[in-house]
Amino acid sequence: MNYRPPMRTEPPDWPLYSLFFLLLGGSYLPISLVSGMNAYFLVLALVVWGTRNNRFPKSLWVLLICFSGIIALGMAFGYDNEPYPYLKDAWYFINPVGVILVGYSFGALTPRLSHALRLLVIAGLILASLHLAKFAINPNLLSLPATEVRALAGNGNFVVGLTCAFLIASIGRWREMLAIRPIFGWIVLLLCGVSITLAYSRTLVLVVLVFWTALRGLMLGSRFVKLGAAVIVGLALLGALAASLPPASEAEKKTFTGKMLRSAQELTIADYRDQQSINDNFRGFETARAYKDYVDGGVLRWLGGRGFGHFVDLGVYLFLGDGPMRYIPVLHNGMLYVLVKTGALGLILYLVSFGWLFRRGAVAARSVDPDERFAGLIVQGAVAVSLLTSWLIAGPFNKTALVSVLLLLGFCLSIVERKEWKR
Repeated sequence: MNYRPPMRTEPPDWPLYSLFFLLLGGSYLPISLVSGMNAYFLVLALVVWGTRNNRFPKSLWVLLICFSGIIALGMAFGYDNEPYPYLKDAWYFINPVGVILVGYSFGALTPRLSHALRLLVIAGLILASLHLAKFAINPNLLSLPATEVRALAGNGNFVVGLTCAFLIASIGRWREMLAIRPIFGWIVLLLCGVSITLAYSRTLVLVVLVFWTALRGLMLGSRFVKLGAAVIVGLALLGALAASLPPASEAEKKTFTGKMLRSAQELTIADYRDQQSINDNFRGFETARAYKDYVDGGVLRWLGGRGFGHFVDLGVYLFLGDGPMRYIPVLHNGMLYVLVKTGALGLILYLVSFGWLFRRGAVAARSVDPDERFAGLIVQGAVAVSLLTSWLIAGPFNKTALVSVLLLLGFCLSIVERKEWKR
């Protein structure tokens, strides 16, 4: 008699462990290695998923069509630029789509949301502990200005921020939503909170607030309108407060409080001329120079951009990482990065792709199914963080910073699609 082993009914575990590995590796490993792992896991997951005769999800169709259009514009209008920066720009635009596809494939193979979030919490605990260990080894770090602490101990991690947001938003429901015990949750929340505090990162604080807002359902319907009004009022008050304060000294600029109060000024788009103003407000200066580069291109360039491989002229030589530079290939402002490289058409496609995903999340967030509802809220939070950080730190184009956010976005999209198919 031929023996047939029993058919496996439980989802495989390797996608969850792979997701955990990417959450940790995306924070510390070199970008080339992270990209290689993403490509490997994507091929592996797609082979296994593809053999199951699953239909191709409409959410990913929209994402792929939009980004294919963006990439086509960049390649077409930059064909005569230098090969290396040309290909590097192409990678910057391909990478976020690849990460989302990896997350989606993992979710399609093992749609256990609470298990995936438990691994996120464990990854957050590990990364927060590694960050805090630097202060335990060298307590003198606590006496240094914020800018020096960030340079020596690191500027925080998005996985830690996401962990903190999930824990705060689901207090009292940790067993159900995150598959963890309360005592463990409180320990992780304490360590992640301290890590975020000592990271002195304005962006990380915003990520926690934005994701918490989404998870609490405040980005739905009339709540979203009220939230938008509150944000506008808050930004206006912050700008008024910053304008009313006397100019900060060099010592005050290095503190976290001073950086918070100067946030609006740093992002103010202006073509500064003196060296000190450029150094203090580089992001606003860089954005102004990029916009000038864009509008000087003519009608055709307004529509399709200057293509991959194009360098933005800062007008002056500045010490940026590798030495004095005047022409830069990548910007902190991801919106202007898309606009300069792929024009108004590319920026529209970029906003349409994430707008569509946000809408998909909003529809799922109104479901009566708890997993689908929670997955929809996570999709909304991931999209909101991606768009917010696009203006601040290049968003999805910031190499590995948003790997955790994009993985979660893809994972939860697969859960939303699966629930819809079952109906």
